[in-house]
Amino acid sequence: MIVDFGMVSYGFVQTRYFHIYNTSEIPMTYALRVPEDGSFLHREFDLIPASGVVAPKAHVRIQVRQ
Repeated sequence: MIVDFGMVSYGFVQTRYFHIYNTSEIPMTYALRVPEDGSFLHREFDLIPASGVVAPKAHVRIQVRQ
């Protein structure tokens, strides 16, 4: 998946959203990460929530902050 932030000025926080859909009849566990996103203390992106469970036939809105 690609989340396009376009041009972002240094020091300004930009936020985008996407959804994870569970079309099955059972709960789905997820864990998200951005590969090569720096060290633990100096990450460029925040995923909120980064992990959790999507109920059957439901969806979760994910916030991506840069």
